[in-house]
Amino acid sequence: MLRKIQLLLDQNKILGQRNEELKKIIDANLGQPQHQTEMPFSEIIDINQAETLIIKFYQYNKIPTALYDVQGKLIFSIGWKPTCTQFHCKADSTRRRCGESINYVNQQLVDKPYFYFQCINGFNGIAVPIHIRSKHTATIVLSQFFYHDENPDWGFFWNQAQENNFSVDKYLTTLHDIPRFKSIEIEQITQNAGYLAELVSYLGNHNLNQREQQKKHTDNEKLLSVLREKISEQDKVIQALMQDITSHQKEIQETTISKNELWHLQKQLNRKLEKAESLLNNLLKAMPLGVAFIKKAVLTFVNDPMTRLLGYTAKELSGRGVEVLLDPAGDNREIVELVANPSIMGHNRIFITNVIRKDGQTLEVVLFLSLFNSNSPQQGMSLSFIDISSIIHPLSDFLALNEKETVPVAISYPHPRQRRSPGFRGTQI
Repeated sequence: MLRKIQLLLDQNKILGQRNEELKKIIDANLGQPQHQTEMPFSEIIDINQAETLIIKFYQYNKIPTALYDVQGKLIFSIGWKPTCTQFHCKADSTRRRCGESINYVNQQLVDKPYFYFQCINGFNGIAVPIHIRSKHTATIVLSQFFYHDENPDWGFFWNQAQENNFSVDKYLTTLHDIPRFKSIEIEQITQNAGYLAELVSYLGNHNLNQREQQKKHTDNEKLLSVLREKISEQDKVIQALMQDITSHQKEIQETTISKNELWHLQKQLNRKLEKAESLLNNLLKAMPLGVAFIKKAVLTFVNDPMTRLLGYTAKELSGRGVEVLLDPAGDNREIVELVANPSIMGHNRIFITNVIRKDGQTLEVVLFLSLFNSNSPQQGMSLSFIDISSIIHPLSDFLALNEKETVPVAISYPHPRQRRSPGFRGTQI
């Protein structure tokens, strides 16, 4: 018996080391704030979707439109005029000036909802920023237009054609295709571009939120798997110790001995049982979960972690039904039925549910029911749980359980809240 107890002590020491590993896993995955990884605009937004929106915008507003990232790289454009496509984009000098103009515009949009400008190549433009997570990630540029009452500097364009070896006649002819807009039209177009930027921003925020939810979902699945493994191992320690004690008691009862021998043996057994009880109590106190023993549907024992979690004393819980632990607002009918009729349980059960403290506060827990002896359900069962309300919040938002698992779980959870995106300008396993 003592050798078995020593083996259990050694096993519990190993479990203690693995619990420290569990704490490190929790701290690494949930205890520290998640740092957002910088992602390029093209990985946040479905570019095909963005192109569709920009095309519809161009069809309505009839102004050349382009989408640039914050590094000045062109992502998509529509409606560009021959002056740019056949001349400015072909010569190194004018192409470089275009890039310099975009970089300058991005710098000016740090704290502005839009920016009117004239590019170095001589055309007017409007820039509207796209913010995702309050960060400037892309820019909508409306350009290649003259104002209705504007008199273009034809001498500037003639000199530009000479400097870059353009065909002067062809170059100046393309300038007549540049659209003209009234100031009031430009104001309306700018407002429409703001709506477009707000829509793209919403899509970007939505995509990032979905990816983060998926990552949290995956992390929580891994964490729950580790928790189940740890709890299962410690439950085995409790069951093994209880079986050894019960077996030893049975051996004593079946042995016919003299009163004197019985007295000495009982005295020796009492000392061993006291040590075993002390060991069991120490094991139960050292575990990072609440443990209770149940027989005939009432609590016969609770460990210190459970009394600390629930705010009761052991005396207040002893002899009471298991309903005192469960949140009356929750659906715990299956748990109550299994406790009242352990013969129908069949195998160990795991539930995610709420328990209620003495002060009325509810805690979200992973709750385990386990028979002491599956062949003799009347001997009672153990109920144990671990508080997960401070580790995963809310755990059930992200819990997707594998249907191939065989351990039953009852799950209840609240609906997640939805958050609006920032506006323009700114059960069973």
